[in-house]
Amino acid sequence: MTTNSENTTRTRVLLLGIWGHLTKRRRIQLGALLVVMLASSAAEVFSLAAVLPFLAVLANPEQIWQLPSVQQIAPVLQITAADQLLRPVTLLFGIAAIAAAAVRLLNVWLNGRVAAAVGSDLSCEAYKRTLYQPYGVHVARNSSGVITALQSNVGSLVGMLNALLTMYTNGLVLLALLWALLMIDARVALIAGGVFGVAYAVIVQSSKRQLAINSNKTVVYSQLSLQALQEGLGAIRDVLLDGSQPWYLDIYIEADRPLRQISAKSSFIAAFPRYLMEAVGLCLIGGVAYGLTNRYGGIATALPLLGALALGAQRILPALQQTDSSWAAIKADKSAVESVLSTLK
Repeated sequence: MTTNSENTTRTRVLLLGIWGHLTKRRRIQLGALLVVMLASSAAEVFSLAAVLPFLAVLANPEQIWQLPSVQQIAPVLQITAADQLLRPVTLLFGIAAIAAAAVRLLNVWLNGRVAAAVGSDLSCEAYKRTLYQPYGVHVARNSSGVITALQSNVGSLVGMLNALLTMYTNGLVLLALLWALLMIDARVALIAGGVFGVAYAVIVQSSKRQLAINSNKTVVYSQLSLQALQEGLGAIRDVLLDGSQPWYLDIYIEADRPLRQISAKSSFIAAFPRYLMEAVGLCLIGGVAYGLTNRYGGIATALPLLGALALGAQRILPALQQTDSSWAAIKADKSAVESVLSTLK
């Protein structure tokens, strides 16, 4: 059984192997993508910060109107009364929300484009190197393994790259949101971060080993399934003459059914943390709401802070879920990526 350090080393070797086959253009694109990731995390913090004045004006506009900073800005915006604060604050909140969504969508789109481009580069390079091998190499190895590497496994590699980029994006977003929540209320942010961190660690530890097993089995059964198709259809004349259809069908069934079951199991492992984390998040928000109401002497006083914390949790939960799903996808596709890198070598 592999240890945590061995799994980490194996993942690092795979990533370095992929990086070594990237062109200069793709590396520049990945660097530009990092800038977009940072912009995405900054946009999330901006949208979270905008909710504080919005809810504060809704809860108690007169108190906000008395602030020195508001008194300085109000003449510039031609605001003469407290009830007129709602329009510009609402506009600010809407702009922040739209900007955050636009940057995140741009990030998702670029992640998919770059991952697809890298996958295409590696697939074409692997096919080129395969075609130029000596005849003896082609005779000695099974063509189904090469075809699986060039088709199915390259698709898994693209999925792994997309998952990796998504995980890095969500990691930066999580750090930015946690920093913003610490600035808002350090005590509550530390409690929330501890609860989510422990829950996430338990989920990772419980599913890590099974995902590694599923990854190895997927590659084996994919190759067996493709081999059964090639041999049965490639020798269809002999199959029809000697009536050996049941034999080839049994081989295919023995490979295909476990493959589908493994895929379903991996999908479940990737999906179940979402529901668990949602339950943890709702319970945490309920507890925080109760605590803040008692601490600040009423729901009206605690509303801006509670709203900001609730919005932060609402942003953190999907980021945690996507991070966990991306991690599961990376684990599930490891063996397929190793097959592609082996072909490239």
